Amino acid sequence: MSGRGGGTLDPRIAYRILKALSHGGASYIRRLVRECRVGPATLLQYIKVLERRGHVTTEYAPPHRLVRITERGRRLLAALEAVLAELAA
Repeated sequence: MSGRGGGTLDPRIAYRILKALSHGGASYIRRLVRECRVGPATLLQYIKVLERRGHVTTEYAPPHRLVRITERGRRLLAALEAVLAELAA
């Protein structure tokens, strides 16, 4: 995943983040770090790029940052799941 919005992302990590957000609708960074099995710095880098691309939104609720998946993010997740299903067939 590269191009518009800056930064190149590993689609496997982006998928895990979007999938985690799709279940709960919103999540705090700490929970996403645990659930996605990535370090905090890596997660924040991905969140920043995904937000620039319109796939997630963030809201600062001191002392935490809340992350939500957008409709655009849900469409990307569906596309990634379709590719995975095709590969598994």
